[in-house]
Amino acid sequence: MSTSPLTNGSNHLQSLCHRLEETNTALLWRMMEEEELAMKSASQQLGQYSRTGNISQAVLSWRECQQQDAQKDLRKLREQREECLQGLRLQIQACNEELHRAQENLQRLREYQDRQQPMFLLQIADLQRQILRYNQANKVLLLICPNPSPSSLPLPLPLVICSPGPPLSLPPPPSLPLPLNTPPIFPPANPNLTPLLPYLTFIFSLGHPFPHVFSCIFLLAHLSFSPFSPLLSLLCLFPPTQDQEADIELLANTEMQKCLERHQKLQFQALQGIADVRPSVCLSM
Repeated sequence: MSTSPLTNGSNHLQSLCHRLEETNTALLWRMMEEEELAMKSASQQLGQYSRTGNISQAVLSWRECQQQDAQKDLRKLREQREECLQGLRLQIQACNEELHRAQENLQRLREYQDRQQPMFLLQIADLQRQILRYNQANKVLLLICPNPSPSSLPLPLPLVICSPGPPLSLPPPPSLPLPLNTPPIFPPANPNLTPLLPYLTFIFSLGHPFPHVFSCIFLLAHLSFSPFSPLLSLLCLFPPTQDQEADIELLANTEMQKCLERHQKLQFQALQGIADVRPSVCLSM
């Protein structure tokens, strides 16, 4: 049976419409799937963005906290360092003051050494002269009294610096020939008592009963620096009794003991001064 062209055309169109509908349906499902995938991807990206924002905010907050803590620590460290620097400045100032005092002490010690050392040298020379003088006095006493009793022996010779007493003015002694057994008289260290020598020699020429005792008294009088030394020398003009001789010996021993005490005191002061000068010499070295 034959079909008309119209029928064939309509069938062809129906088949085309059916294929187009199937194609459209497939494209619609594909578009819906892609849209769903895009929505899922967008939601995931939004979630990641929000999480990233939260993380970045947390990181910023942590960084701010760390910066604040670091600034606090830095301020504390600066305060500690300022305190340490202030303490070091005070220590340096104290050291400078101590150094200044030490320099002043050193300068004072050097001045003391320059000023006191010549005086000590003069005192030492004077003490040496006194030692020589007292040794000569001992020799004279031994010549005057070859076999002295223990009570009439002089004490250990002191080292004293004698000062001359007031001058004496006496009339000239009588001129008499001196016997051969006249005991020697030690020349006095005090030139103001020199006029007494002829009187004492005159007494010895008359045969004085106690020449060695009065020689000791005269020697004590012109060697000591007591203001009564001229009076002690005048005692040589009067012959004493035995009791007076004992008293005179006691007085002589007392005067010698006083001289010894003065000597020990002066010697201690001289040694102490020399010991004070030695550290300054070591410091200057």
